Amino acid sequence: MPKQIKVDEKDKLILSALCEDARLRNKQIASKLNLSQVTVARRINKLKKLQVIKKIVPILDFKKIGRPFIYFILLDPNGLSRSLEKYLENSYEVISLYFLEDGKLFLKAAFEDKLALNNFINKIKKSFECQVIGLYEVKSASYEERGIFHNFPELKVETQVDDQSKITLSNNKLKLTMDLSRGGIITTLVSTNNGINLVFSELGLLFDTFLETQFWLDELQITHPYYDIKRNEDWIELNFRKSVKAISNLKDLEVNKSLRIEKNSNNLKIKYSLINHGETQKKLTLWVCNYLSSNLFSELVIPVNDEIKRIKVINDSSRGFFVISSEESDELSEKYWHGDWKLFKHPEKLVDKIGYFSKALKLIFMFHFDPDQVWTVKRFWGEKYVSLELIFNPVVLSPEGSITYNFAVSLSSESSLIKVLEKSASMPNIVSF
Repeated sequence: MPKQIKVDEKDKLILSALCEDARLRNKQIASKLNLSQVTVARRINKLKKLQVIKKIVPILDFKKIGRPFIYFILLDPNGLSRSLEKYLENSYEVISLYFLEDGKLFLKAAFEDKLALNNFINKIKKSFECQVIGLYEVKSASYEERGIFHNFPELKVETQVDDQSKITLSNNKLKLTMDLSRGGIITTLVSTNNGINLVFSELGLLFDTFLETQFWLDELQITHPYYDIKRNEDWIELNFRKSVKAISNLKDLEVNKSLRIEKNSNNLKIKYSLINHGETQKKLTLWVCNYLSSNLFSELVIPVNDEIKRIKVINDSSRGFFVISSEESDELSEKYWHGDWKLFKHPEKLVDKIGYFSKALKLIFMFHFDPDQVWTVKRFWGEKYVSLELIFNPVVLSPEGSITYNFAVSLSSESSLIKVLEKSASMPNIVSF
């Protein structure tokens, strides 16, 4: 039995990064893992010398190179001959070959068509008097050639084999999937307590667009999407970058989006950084929409003076706004209703969180933010979804100027908060509309 090599946590992190993308340079790995480049280089050389890293090879999609028929084949060679072993090792069709304890052989092979498969099987039977005792066609794979340190049990990152644009982050509290092909929105957010997707997936969380002065931009067209993943034993972070090219007013604006989950935490930390790479100043407002399934969430919750006020959501096509404001009003109508847009202004103080309550799931979905950075929190609801939309302060970015916004999302089933919400149902200060 080969001698076991001892690897520590830093070695595991480096091996995990290489399993995700073996093309990474030492500098990129160091940046991901918050290690020095010298440390990464020294440890990789040590792992190669000890044959922990045997070789680095590409993982091919055989269906895309004209070999769509992939099979696992179990052989009984009736006493292994060197000629059969050499034939299989040099065979064009064989991807991998394993020698089993009872003398049998197990191999994976890819073929252009069924005729090529039959020719391969007949060759083995006739030339080497070998029995084929198992033949299994591979229909799909969730992953291939994943290293033992690809993921930590508490913190995982996965990409879909059939769609590399979808990236999933998870810990023991929550699981989320971001779709990079749709601008980096979260299409799935699941609490491990119930296993239900809380997001209205057609729109999702972090559905972001911008305002240029006072004019609405229907859609930002992006080019050169790029992402990387940083991690250590306590957290994992997905960073996504996109550049705006097609819209003249916002041309050469770079948008950086970062999502971080931590071990044993039900919080999702989010950061946006906007950088103006153009030659002229840009006036804009970051607008982040967050769509939840309305069949799960029906009541808006606002913590006020260490209490929680609740507003029932009517699932129709009307709109409502919650405007962060310290302006005080005496009359109830003046506090809550302003003009045709029905602006709801908080009468007492700035708030730093707002969210929804699911009575069915006994779950609070809360957004936490800096009230000095957020201009307005807009609320939208319809038959299928509800949304809390963070509209950040308008900003003017000079050439090479930048701005960063931070906020977080948390899922809470804390019994004390749930009791306060349930008790508040009969309180007179609840506003329903």
